[in-house]
Amino acid sequence: MKKIIVLFFVFVTLVQTSLAQTKLLTMEEAVVKQRTTLAPSKLKQLMWVKNTNTYSFVDTRNSEEVLVIGKAENAKLTDAVTLIQFNSSLTKASLEEVKSFPVMTWENEKQFSFINKKQYVAFNIDSKTIKILRTDDFGDGSENKDIASKTNYLAYTIKNNLFVFDGKNNLIVTNDADENIVNGQSVHRDEFGISKGTYWAPNGDLLAFYRMDQTMVTDYPIIDWTTRPAKNNNIKYPMAGDKSHEVTVGIYNVSNGKTVFLKTGEPKEQYLTNIAWSADEQHLYIAVLNRDQNDMKLNSYSTITGYFEKTVFEEKQDKYVHPMHPMVFLPNNSNQFIWQSERDGYNHLYLYNTDETLVKQLTKGNWIVTDFAGFDSKGTKAFYASTTESGITRNFYSVEIKSGKTVRLTKGDGTHTTLF
Repeated sequence: MKKIIVLFFVFVTLVQTSLAQTKLLTMEEAVVKQRTTLAPSKLKQLMWVKNTNTYSFVDTRNSEEVLVIGKAENAKLTDAVTLIQFNSSLTKASLEEVKSFPVMTWENEKQFSFINKKQYVAFNIDSKTIKILRTDDFGDGSENKDIASKTNYLAYTIKNNLFVFDGKNNLIVTNDADENIVNGQSVHRDEFGISKGTYWAPNGDLLAFYRMDQTMVTDYPIIDWTTRPAKNNNIKYPMAGDKSHEVTVGIYNVSNGKTVFLKTGEPKEQYLTNIAWSADEQHLYIAVLNRDQNDMKLNSYSTITGYFEKTVFEEKQDKYVHPMHPMVFLPNNSNQFIWQSERDGYNHLYLYNTDETLVKQLTKGNWIVTDFAGFDSKGTKAFYASTTESGITRNFYSVEIKSGKTVRLTKGDGTHTTLF
């Protein structure tokens, strides 16, 4: 059985007890030092190196940053590159030096990528060389960039429209002249777990995106007091009882340039949340929630025609239904998925079949699942964090899909942050 390795770190604020017992903090100390001498100790940019049991983080030694690499099998740490060496490589490549390591993404065990100004760049830790992968010059107004992992296609927005860069050309996905129609951006005021507006399919050739029509929503004045004189900025805000915005979901095909909009039906004033692709990309799943927020249907739509296919299940509550997480399919089983729900008063994991049947509730108790981490390679176990012991603790668990048996994996009290 393939070994599952998880990094466990306990972040604890270390304050000298004797000092705390004899001296009260001043207001200045409490505010100014909360990010310096009174800050919790932590590992900066802790991450796994892609497809390995090696991890990396950025350490600071003698006021200089160092990229450190370690292996899960032992406690040995190796310095990969210092910030001085990194900046020297940037200079040789005619790129701008940095004051600290940029946000990195490991491409393989020898190379990580990052963004330097408008260029997408790779760094080799052995040769200490720089390679420019792509220049992302889409203008100063480009935002909401989203990269497809397999194809490296890049979705981005300019003002209220959506575009895709396929490596050679900037493709126009939407071209709405009315600024009150917004494409490719977060909708529903970031409720129900929504944090972005684009969703790449697994193979990276299809892009699902939100289209929000706010033309029917009244303006709400916001005063900007930072200018002199003060300035009024109107935003679209649906007051209770008034017309709300109308959201639809489109699917853009990069290969043929065509877009299909899903027929999500009436009423148009509804929430479309928790978007998820099927593994074969033939279906898109959406949690459709009514405006009263007490009736949710997990619906399946055809990505080819856009037509509604079926309701996998429906959840109703007297007060409200609160879907926050998209479905997650089991590895090697595209017919079963994990769903998170608060239907019994606490957020827990439920196992479903796509044929509209509930298999079982995987976790249960007067505590909440705070994070679902994933599965083992065979899909026999799921991993999650929860408040099982106490509302102020976080521990990491595994649960067997077949038997429902749970095992606590972290030791000791406190909050454990895991990187699975």
